[in-house]
Amino acid sequence: LVWLKDTDGRFLAVNAPFVQACGAADAASVEGKTDLDIWPRELALGYQADDRAVMFSRQKKEVVEQGEDEGRKIWLETYKAPVLDDDGQLLGTVGFARDVSERKRAELELQRERDLFSAGPVVVFTWTSEQGWPVSHVSSNVEQVMGYTPEEITAADFRFAQIIHPDDVARVAREVERHLREGIDRFEQSYRLARKHDGYAWYRDFTHVTRDALGAVVSLRGYLVDQTEIKAMQQSIEEERRRLRYVIEGTNVGTWEWNVQTGETRFSERWAQIVGYRLNQLVPVSIDTWTRLAHPDDPVSSTTTNVRRACVIATGTGCGCSIAAACSNGTPTANPCGWLGRTRTLPSANVPRKGCAKTNTVSAPLSRNPERQRADMRGPGSGRTFFQVDQQQGYRGRGYAGDPAGLADRLRSLA
Repeated sequence: LVWLKDTDGRFLAVNAPFVQACGAADAASVEGKTDLDIWPRELALGYQADDRAVMFSRQKKEVVEQGEDEGRKIWLETYKAPVLDDDGQLLGTVGFARDVSERKRAELELQRERDLFSAGPVVVFTWTSEQGWPVSHVSSNVEQVMGYTPEEITAADFRFAQIIHPDDVARVAREVERHLREGIDRFEQSYRLARKHDGYAWYRDFTHVTRDALGAVVSLRGYLVDQTEIKAMQQSIEEERRRLRYVIEGTNVGTWEWNVQTGETRFSERWAQIVGYRLNQLVPVSIDTWTRLAHPDDPVSSTTTNVRRACVIATGTGCGCSIAAACSNGTPTANPCGWLGRTRTLPSANVPRKGCAKTNTVSAPLSRNPERQRADMRGPGSGRTFFQVDQQQGYRGRGYAGDPAGLADRLRSLA
């Protein structure tokens, strides 16, 4: 928008965008009018005050102010200057304005974002896509979370890559390069950063890419959350799984899992081998696979009913029974079978019936606390089976079959 006014604030000339913005028929219909004739009173009074200030000081003025475009509120970057003749006499003012609404909205959003994160645990970084990722802006809470001042992070010679762990920096760079090349503008990464005073910490980085109209990367904005404790828990769980896997492999046990609510059941290949089968010979599998292999004289149906009841009421009181599992070749397995569990041990059973392998089964809800689970598995016993109560995914049973005598000793190594 471009305009020319006299010293009384009357328009002498305007361009076509100005005519369109004020909703006039043509430029001639605007000439001779003042701001009060064209714009809402509040806006018009502000424009006239600016004009008087420019004429009084005879200095140019630049300002970002609100305006209107066909009744729609917009933000305008406005330039105004006095117009003087050759003798220095004041003739009026000239001005032009451009719509910067998108830029203003982005600035306001960024300010709200800064206010939101300034006292929280999430650190916001804005990087340029240059080598090493210089930081153009960082939220003020970076000092509280990482120990660096915003001035240190945004210094001209600072590069974000400097504080990424040496073992992570190449991977992070490859991932960023791939995402940018493939046009992915939102992605997540996990890596370690050096804090100023207390070593490295793990962070989860949620990155948003800003591009220009041609698709070139303008900046990257990342929201970083400290996930050191989560990583430590994940590593602890993985270590526990590894140790348990070693126990299972060392004791040569078979494993099974039964989701009591959905009926889904899984058996390991070793479980099938214990009773003389290959797993593919038992497919499709269900809890009936287990009951089908039990001796006809054993109360399998009442056992499974009790197990379901124990899981549903989740009282923590175990139900147990002694089961004889049939082998494919009609003979017992070399070693007795045992079910690994939680609440109590069954008395030693008699010699297995001909054509059966002896199994002991005990079942009960299992604590969701890992420490409690390990404690539950320490006790001696000929065999155990446990059932895990999960309010979100339903009731789930898991068990292990193998040599009960050696199994209990090896399980104590988990403590």
